[in-house]
Amino acid sequence: MDPYASENEQIQLIKDWWKRNGKPIIGGLCIGLGAIYGWRAWQSQVNTRTDEASTAYEELLTHVAEHRSESASRAAHRLVESHQDSQYAAFAALMLARLAVEAGDVAKAREHLQWVLDHAGKTELARIARLRLARLYLEERNGAHAASMLEGQGVAADSVLHKETEGDVLLAQGKIEAARKAYQEALAAAGTAGSDPSFVQMKLDEIGEAEASLP
Repeated sequence: MDPYASENEQIQLIKDWWKRNGKPIIGGLCIGLGAIYGWRAWQSQVNTRTDEASTAYEELLTHVAEHRSESASRAAHRLVESHQDSQYAAFAALMLARLAVEAGDVAKAREHLQWVLDHAGKTELARIARLRLARLYLEERNGAHAASMLEGQGVAADSVLHKETEGDVLLAQGKIEAARKAYQEALAAAGTAGSDPSFVQMKLDEIGEAEASLP
């Protein structure tokens, strides 16, 4: 026997089904629509924040280009405080480190570079911060700390700047042959990247001259 014997029975079945399932379906639709609109609102907010950070960074670069150090410093601090989660904040912190070095405040420069390491994750900006920290430690004749900054660099360890810095650290530690090897690798990387190798070559030449002058 056909379970849907009449049109009225079919209508009644639909009504009964709707009583049981109608509200959950509407609720699910509302949740789904709410999620869609919530995502769009969140994405719009993210885009707005990114635009604000970009504008703030452009302002910072303008101050730097016009050699207004104090204005640049204030703009960079505002950017770091207001947009901590953006890459623009990491760029600003790198700029603050540079300004601190120019002002002779190496300790403050280290603080800004450490901020980049703490917030930029495993990015190119974090690698740059590590290399700059290594150079600051070298200037303070702290070879152990400088060497520690070069650890865990991954693929970026093949870059010209990394190999050159590695050579500088090894040379400061008196490891002449290891330093020579690092400089030679820096030269090879410079050739691949199309970079100017003259400064690295000069360091290699200085090693040769120093060895030639030995009795």
